[in-house]
Amino acid sequence: MNNNWKAGYYNLVTVLLQANKSWSLLYPLLNASVNAFQKSNMIQEMSKNAINENHDRGWRIEKSVE
Repeated sequence: MNNNWKAGYYNLVTVLLQANKSWSLLYPLLNASVNAFQKSNMIQEMSKNAINENHDRGWRIEKSVE
């Protein structure tokens, strides 16, 4: 299945390049996908930090109650 996906993606890129004969159509698509990937990584990192921060805060509250 992985190879089919790669082949399909390769065919899509080939068709876009042939239709356009330049990067002007392909570049915004690649740029948008890279931006989306970076944003998803940033959101993951922020949520991980928030979870760690809440865990630390809970631990400090437990310690202060004792």
